[in-house]
Amino acid sequence: MKFIKCKHMAGRLCTFAFALSLISGCATPRQVAQESQDKFSSLTSDFIETCTTSSGINDPLETVITFNTVNCYKAEGGILRMVWNDQFLRGYVSKSDKSIRSVQVYNVIYSQQKRWIYPYQGNYLINGELITDDGTSIATDVDCSLRTSTYDSCMYRDDYGFDLDLRVFEEARRLKAEGKKTFDYRIKTKAGGDVDRVLNTEEIIGLENKMRAVILQL
Repeated sequence: MKFIKCKHMAGRLCTFAFALSLISGCATPRQVAQESQDKFSSLTSDFIETCTTSSGINDPLETVITFNTVNCYKAEGGILRMVWNDQFLRGYVSKSDKSIRSVQVYNVIYSQQKRWIYPYQGNYLINGELITDDGTSIATDVDCSLRTSTYDSCMYRDDYGFDLDLRVFEEARRLKAEGKKTFDYRIKTKAGGDVDRVLNTEEIIGLENKMRAVILQL
């Protein structure tokens, strides 16, 4: 990185020049997007098993152990590498039954459509069978601080989750055996159109491996 001498520059001009030098040293939005896609494609079940966090294992006041892949991967965009839309898996294991109780896809959805999009349903396939789940609206937020004449809308955020059929583990392994890396799903909304997303099959498999390894220790 080149340092800019400001001795003979006005303060504002100096600040601009310094900011420009920082930006010029950053990756382009296309490069950031490609790097993010490469990270997604290179995920492995072993890595997911390592980065998945858990809570409640040694807590006598909890009947369920919660697993979370939130720290395993985030899709970055733009020169500032912002994470506008995110997704991860949450799994739940019953301590008493020593079994996997449920698995949920947690989604963070941003939109600029001058209104809430109201997600209401998650759709996906298990060996060709269409599965739907009504899901749950977990949280909402709106930010109007970046509203401009170019983007004449506030930024709306919806945190939405829906359950996956436990056969999803078998489905992920089937897709992997066929050389397919992604598990596709769709979020239906009342006002914003469909939101199509994909999970890496390795994330699903790695989560199962992590949960089953913990179950063996119970």
